[in-house]
Amino acid sequence: MPKYSVSSMFFHEYLCAEIFSFVEKSGCNAIEFWPETPDFWLHGKNHEDIKEIFSRHPELESITIHAPVLDLNPCSVNPDVAEISTKNTLEAIRLAEILGAEAVTIHPGRRTAKRPAGKRDMERFQRYIDRVHDTAIETGVKVALENMPPKINSLFSEPKQMKDILKQEEWLYFTFDIAHAITNDNAKAMEFINSAFDRIINIHVSRNSGVKNHFPLDDDPFTGEILGDLSNRGYEGFLTLELEDLNLDRTATAEEKISIVKKDVSYIKSFFN
Repeated sequence: MPKYSVSSMFFHEYLCAEIFSFVEKSGCNAIEFWPETPDFWLHGKNHEDIKEIFSRHPELESITIHAPVLDLNPCSVNPDVAEISTKNTLEAIRLAEILGAEAVTIHPGRRTAKRPAGKRDMERFQRYIDRVHDTAIETGVKVALENMPPKINSLFSEPKQMKDILKQEEWLYFTFDIAHAITNDNAKAMEFINSAFDRIINIHVSRNSGVKNHFPLDDDPFTGEILGDLSNRGYEGFLTLELEDLNLDRTATAEEKISIVKKDVSYIKSFFN
């Protein structure tokens, strides 16, 4: 059976101990922890504290990590930005080792200028992914590259690009973000699945409004079609709700957020139970 999860950043305004409790109450059996969760990020980033909190929630059977991305770009033309971005990813992998996390999701970075990525951008990405590989081997942690939304300076927003890098880097896994792949229909999303299903270890689930990503599902039929296909293929990895609370029509309380996650998890489970 898949593992049902939600990003800790949906509850970003709360303490880490509260967030793990909220996720447990939401019908999830896993959590995707972002080191950028403010209570962790701004108060010393104590790895052992998170390990202890996680241990108090046995119903959360699994944990994954999402490497930091805010203000960061490992493919930046500025070498100082690229270096600190890479170091944050490597630290996230080491946190995953301490927590016994099953996977770390990473972003590929992007071209600094709002222009299509070229040869030099891919060379910077290769330097980044080589260092990630070294740390993944050292720690034994699985690392998954996430597909990006189709912006002009994005890397790995197209199925062929993802297929090619996964062929080149045989150790690397794939975090498939559904909303990043949906444009006017599900064709591109299905192409991602068809070309790389056997490497998918984590799936970010949310609704694409046509303008923005990471809305609650609200029984969205586009997402439902994809979930049905994944179920038919026997998918057993993580199904991680990645929701943006700024997309809600008001400031939600903790209980309202729990209710949103619970409803979406129930919808996801309906395709797999």
